[in-house]
Amino acid sequence: MTDDVFNQLIADGWLYALLRVAFIALIYLFLFVVLRTTVRELAVAARAMGSGGDQAPMMALEVLDAAASSLPAGMVLALEPA
Repeated sequence: MTDDVFNQLIADGWLYALLRVAFIALIYLFLFVVLRTTVRELAVAARAMGSGGDQAPMMALEVLDAAASSLPAGMVLALEPA
C-alpha cells in the first residue's frame, strides 16, 4: 500500500516539488544563519572599538632608508585617522 502511494507521489511530481521546496528552504536558512552571525560579529567588533575611549591609538611611519629624499633616517611621520 505504501509503495503504491509513494509511486503515485513520484509519478505526479509532488515528491520532486517537495524536495525542491525543502532545498530552497535550506538555502534560505543557511543565508539567514550567515547573516545573523555576521551582524553579531560586527556588533561585537563595534562595541570593542567604541569602548577604547575617545582617543584612537596613534599610527605613524618611521623613515628607515631615506634614499634620495630630504627626510632624515629615523624621522617619524604621524598619520591622522581618516
